[in-house]
Amino acid sequence: MINGVTQLAVTKLDVLNIFSEIKAGVAYRIGQTETTDLPFDLCDADIDPVYRPFEGWQQDTSSCRRFDDAPEPARKFLAFLERELDVPITMVSIGPEREQLLVRSDLE
Repeated sequence: MINGVTQLAVTKLDVLNIFSEIKAGVAYRIGQTETTDLPFDLCDADIDPVYRPFEGWQQDTSSCRRFDDAPEPARKFLAFLERELDVPITMVSIGPEREQLLVRSDLE
């Protein structure tokens, strides 16, 4: 929000292909308190991340050529990131080659 970001590019989605579960950090637990605000001093207290688990896709994404070709669990994970960050994801890289950049043209 501070930098005025209007869209995101997610890189290296293919690195997550092998996992049965993907975890996204959604909060911090400090003692008995849970907060979404980043603590000022991460060394000051007993701080643990709070994760939300997502189903992994465990399949090769390198042949995808459109955003909608990505496995459904991957699309759900990306949709969660969009909602949490309140910014659309317009590009997703699924490998090192130029043709492995999925450009999303169906923004809602």
